[in-house]
Amino acid sequence: MKSPSVERRESERHTMQGSVEFVIDETGDLYRGELVNLSKSGIYIALETPPAKDCLTAMCSLHITSQVGEEVVEIRAQARIARITDNSAGLHISKMDHATRVALVQIIRYAGER
Repeated sequence: MKSPSVERRESERHTMQGSVEFVIDETGDLYRGELVNLSKSGIYIALETPPAKDCLTAMCSLHITSQVGEEVVEIRAQARIARITDNSAGLHISKMDHATRVALVQIIRYAGER
């Protein structure tokens, strides 16, 4: 019998729209997709062609662009691939500077107000 899955998320997810690019550091492979949801610690991305399953846990450079009211907000961070499916990927945000963290919180607050 399969045991229930354990919730590993550290932060509440917020449904968002936006574009996402990430590059796997080791290979230089670029992936583009659409933002599905975002939290303070991770992002879920819809992809036509996700990375191969052997890229699970790979580190990557992440670039998110999202509309916040009339303003376009961009976020750049380091992330680790945490989940890969046939049409999506989940990334855990592992490193960002203070200004990027402020921009991320701004996007999340905007999502919570809608």
